[in-house]
Amino acid sequence: GEPYRVGTFDTCGVFAANAALLAFVTDLPTGTDVLAYIWDEYSGNMSSDTTTAMGMIGLDTATFASRAKWRTAFLAFGKKGAAQGSVPVGYCGQGPYGTYTEGDPDS
Repeated sequence: GEPYRVGTFDTCGVFAANAALLAFVTDLPTGTDVLAYIWDEYSGNMSSDTTTAMGMIGLDTATFASRAKWRTAFLAFGKKGAAQGSVPVGYCGQGPYGTYTEGDPDS
């Protein structure tokens, strides 16, 4: 089927994108499957609104916030209303401390 909604939010370049992302996720019906993908960089202007939105789709907010580093990519298969830490997520980055990959999006 067709996606229910699609949104793009530049949380690195535009601080207001954080509130727009939170509003987008808040408006989704409970139980909606969510594919969340961050490419290249999201930490530049990220606020607690983005962390809250990720928690609403099942990510562990402390882990998400701590992984917001320079040049980090991220993929999660979330569900609106899922318990925090209950959805598959992967982080991958390359920065001043080398390349790393964590998580298993296939689990």
